[in-house]
Amino acid sequence: MKLARLLASTLLLTTVAFSSSVKSWDISDYDSFLPGSLESVALSRDGQLRLAPRISDLHESDDAVTWTAATAADGTIYLGTGHTGRLYCAAPDGVPELFWTAPEIEIFALAVAPNGDVYAGTSPSGKVYRVTPDGSASEFFDPGQEYIWQLQFGAVTEDGGFGGPDALYVGTGPSGEVYRVEADGRGEVWFDTQQRHITALSLDPEGRLLAAADPSGLLYRIDGNGQAFALYDSSLPEIRDIRVAADGSIYLAAMGGAISLSDSMVQTVSAATTTISVTAVAGGTGTATPGAITPISTPQSVSTAAMARLPIVHYGVETSALILLRPGERAETLWTSTQENALAISLTDDERGVLIATDQMGRVYRVDTEGRSELLAQTDEQQITSLIRSPRGLVMTAAHGSSTRLMVASQADSGRYETAPFDAGAISTWGRLDWRGTGAISLHTRSGNTARPDDTWSEWSPAVEGAGGGPVSSPAARYLQWAARFDSPTQTLDTVRIAYLPANAKPTLSAVTVSFDSDSPAQKTSSTAAANPYTITVSANGSPNGTASASDSTALANSTVGKLRIAWAAVDLDGDDLVAKVEFRGEDETEWKLIEEDVAEAFITLANESLADGRYRFRVTVSDRPDNPGESARTTDRTSSEVLIDHTPPAVEVTSTSSTVAQFAATDQASPIVEAHYSIDAARWIPLRSDDGLTDSLSESFTVPIGDLATGEHLITFRVRDQAGNAGLGKALVSSE
Repeated sequence: MKLARLLASTLLLTTVAFSSSVKSWDISDYDSFLPGSLESVALSRDGQLRLAPRISDLHESDDAVTWTAATAADGTIYLGTGHTGRLYCAAPDGVPELFWTAPEIEIFALAVAPNGDVYAGTSPSGKVYRVTPDGSASEFFDPGQEYIWQLQFGAVTEDGGFGGPDALYVGTGPSGEVYRVEADGRGEVWFDTQQRHITALSLDPEGRLLAAADPSGLLYRIDGNGQAFALYDSSLPEIRDIRVAADGSIYLAAMGGAISLSDSMVQTVSAATTTISVTAVAGGTGTATPGAITPISTPQSVSTAAMARLPIVHYGVETSALILLRPGERAETLWTSTQENALAISLTDDERGVLIATDQMGRVYRVDTEGRSELLAQTDEQQITSLIRSPRGLVMTAAHGSSTRLMVASQADSGRYETAPFDAGAISTWGRLDWRGTGAISLHTRSGNTARPDDTWSEWSPAVEGAGGGPVSSPAARYLQWAARFDSPTQTLDTVRIAYLPANAKPTLSAVTVSFDSDSPAQKTSSTAAANPYTITVSANGSPNGTASASDSTALANSTVGKLRIAWAAVDLDGDDLVAKVEFRGEDETEWKLIEEDVAEAFITLANESLADGRYRFRVTVSDRPDNPGESARTTDRTSSEVLIDHTPPAVEVTSTSSTVAQFAATDQASPIVEAHYSIDAARWIPLRSDDGLTDSLSESFTVPIGDLATGEHLITFRVRDQAGNAGLGKALVSSE
């Protein structure tokens, strides 16, 4: 178990305010190391970096892609390319030389017979050619199919075995048929999968043919002509590769997610019609002799419009998996990915696992039978198309830049690991870098303010000095990277921790809300104004959100038993705790008066009678002081719109009475008259409009119709309310005869 070094550092300060909350960027396990870039560096399943196996370039060419490779018994390596249909040959200790050029433009499959003859499957116009060690080539078999995807020789036994020593199995598309071809080139359909493409062929320990078909992801064991048993039905559409261990265990590389080879992994590559001369190079394996070219057919014109297996991948769901089928046991998923496709696999030397080649940065993983994986190497190729073992090492072919590489067991001389850019979320000052591992590893940092490193980033720093770490010298910025240099097989890196202090973000105060909470049941039920008090909200731009009066103020419903509520909405991007200070100021006043400070909640209340009639504004100031001492604390404030406090009811005066009408005048000094009612002899309240038809002013006149009343004296009670809900009353006596 790894122990992280205790963090102890004096942090560098800049001119910006920094939060007191020191954070750390930790990389200490497999998953956190994996997003980085590995150059000749391997990542163990325990999350340890070390030098990777040595990888050397075997072949570079101007071909678009090298699809496949095969090895002969003597160690000769053959390479089949795409878009040019070239076959290269490398002697056991030599470099690849052009050996033969096919009439078709794609060589998807190669197989080497026990006698050293090379069989090449070509596309489109799928044919199988035989090329002898001396360079002579001839058409061997034409199944009448468009694609030749796979070639596999049958098992060789003393009595000829299953299919005979010279039987060649041919996997085709788009009809999904497997052909068995005899040594004389006569062939027949051995099994029709009813699928579209045969994506992989192999033999089990008993010499029976294994075939995988797209797009259903089915694996068949073919026991004889037309006799087959479905061993496995994958949830992924394509079984890309098959490897069989001596104990009968079958490893499958399945891929595709929502794509299939026939639909998404095959795209048209168009070019002008050209004349291709089909030639063989004389002089044996790997030796090209200028002038010694023997035509095996006459030049012919063929269209180079063809279908090339170029994966188009849509990530986000499971795209790839490694499946293990043990004899008599249920299938096991040893490895899966939503980011990478397993394009090829190879058994490890001890057959206790497999190597997986992917399409993301050309990575090679080693996965054991328990499903424990490690990143063995990163080639930075867009795709590794095949893995083939040879006496010289593991042969890796690649697409999108035709290259072939060799991986051997010994470690590289040097390597470099570079993290993906780390986002601190804000401009940060960097503290101490601590690391744990073995050996004297050189670590460097750089920083910048763009998500992708560019010319605006700082240069890589000098090596971090000191045993186990030291201060980071890169300038304050939002993003940071570190890189480690390995120069010895004994060096390992287990843990890296970098302390940083983000710039303290200013709190955001988005709204201040002032409202009246009435505790009076009468206030809540007897009047619309009182039951629905006006609320004014100040938004981030300072504009009131509500129905403000022409003077940019509003009356609040008031009662001596009610409370004034001042609330606000504030957030801190750093997650710091906030406290608030609340102040008020009257319209004719020059200084703010403190109501309360160090408020942890997002509101306060005060007794309504605390403020006399008048117009007021309320200011709220929030601070992240609890988590940021001294000058590093940040504050922000916002002021409410003008709020009218009105405790005084309207004044009511009787202006005239008669036997038919009673007239009243109502006046308020603070808020408009908004409603009026009258009652005769304490009966129900009857709503009344002002004489001008609209009750909305500080002064209004009202006429109460008396109508037919019983003979005698009657009491007319008149009630008005202002916008604050204050009620003013008046009465008049009238007589009816």
